[in-house]
Amino acid sequence: MNKVTCNECQHEYELTHINTNLKEQLPNNIERYYIECPNCKAQYTSYYLDDDLKKVQAEIKRLQKIYPLKIKQKNKLVRLRKKILLMHNTLKAQAENTE
Repeated sequence: MNKVTCNECQHEYELTHINTNLKEQLPNNIERYYIECPNCKAQYTSYYLDDDLKKVQAEIKRLQKIYPLKIKQKNKLVRLRKKILLMHNTLKAQAENTE
């Protein structure tokens, strides 16, 4: 169970019982995914996505379906996973500075 407490109303709830597919379109084609407190509707950002991140995610998924991976493919997968972390952090900073 993933119980969380809302910072706004102190309501305790499980993440499995709420809608986690809430999405807001931000400028520069950035999508903000968030969860919402079922009691007071306070919003908490889960993650941000843009077209570049979606492309890297698709490539990671493609490589994960290949078995067995060749050495070059394994190395590429490792590089892509590192790249996506950096991209997530950069996008988060960009999105939160424009809100």
